[in-house]
Amino acid sequence: YVWAEQFDEGDAALEGKLTEERQVYLVRDRVAHRGLLSAVSPAIQWRDKQFYSLPGYQRAEGAAQQAEVSERDRAMSFLNALRTSTTSVVGVVFGEAGWRAGMNLLRHLELINSDGVGQLVPHSAVGGQAEVEAMRLPLDIPVMVKNYLLRPPVTYDTLLVAGGLNVPPIGGYEFRRHPWLLMEAFTHASVAAVSPSYSNERLEWIGDAVLGAVVWSLLYEQGRATPSAFIDYTCNFHLSRVAVLQLEAHTRINVLSVPLQSAIGRYVRELYHDEQPVPKGPKALADCVEAVIGAIWSDAGGSAGDGWDAAEKFIKDNVFSLELADRRAMPRSDRKDGGPGSGPGGGRRKRRRRIPGLQADDT
Repeated sequence: YVWAEQFDEGDAALEGKLTEERQVYLVRDRVAHRGLLSAVSPAIQWRDKQFYSLPGYQRAEGAAQQAEVSERDRAMSFLNALRTSTTSVVGVVFGEAGWRAGMNLLRHLELINSDGVGQLVPHSAVGGQAEVEAMRLPLDIPVMVKNYLLRPPVTYDTLLVAGGLNVPPIGGYEFRRHPWLLMEAFTHASVAAVSPSYSNERLEWIGDAVLGAVVWSLLYEQGRATPSAFIDYTCNFHLSRVAVLQLEAHTRINVLSVPLQSAIGRYVRELYHDEQPVPKGPKALADCVEAVIGAIWSDAGGSAGDGWDAAEKFIKDNVFSLELADRRAMPRSDRKDGGPGSGPGGGRRKRRRRIPGLQADDT
């Protein structure tokens, strides 16, 4: 919610700021307090009945009195249990009643604001007020120039319209409202370092959160919501394979790093030509998948629209549909002669599949 809210307003928030503002919403005492004021507290089943009626516990945040150590420990246990129960109830509502009901519950508990998300702003500007001030421009710079930096007339949207460029669907989703989101999702930080544009890092934060929520929900429905299963579908190893085999991200990514370009090309060739699973691909490919999920969620309207439904369908069709590979497979340097994938040519297959976006003479 926090990441999406900042992104909608075009705020060029960095990782530290994102994390700091997110923690304000997730702090234990705050969530426990909201659960205490709702119907969550009376519904908790306690093994030790003493926890329910703590002496001196008031209906306010940070309510555990500074009394005996044992009493404070009990109060902390009570807060932890209350926070866990509150977040679990939210998870149940999300899973049983859908995303909209879950968001309504968060607003009802006042865990998030009820004013919804702001207006989505194209992000091809240099940045917000803070970034413009960081340029340390001369004090006598004309106001018109400063306003131009803050609100440039040329954005991703206007460039797309002027060029008549139609953004093709990706993973079964077609960008109809804000096609510039897909361009930003494939813009690596190496490009943003030399041009007045944003990279996909902020969309990646949204996509990572959405991916985690959807994957946990799907695994829970299938009765296999375990940490290992969650990691299998959200790790860089699997997402890199999704990027190449499902989305052909290697043909779309915009990167200005020669070493990274070489690493991506090498990974794609190994992925298509080797019989055995290859080592995990460059993290930039996995980041693109998360950024695309964030872009789809935002383009479809986020929490206020059909963002969750669109993201869930995309994840089902692309992340869940791709068969998992063994990310603990034996390194190719350790393969024995005569074993799977071994033989003349270092384990290369004689019949090679065509690599989308790469020609035979590519190095």
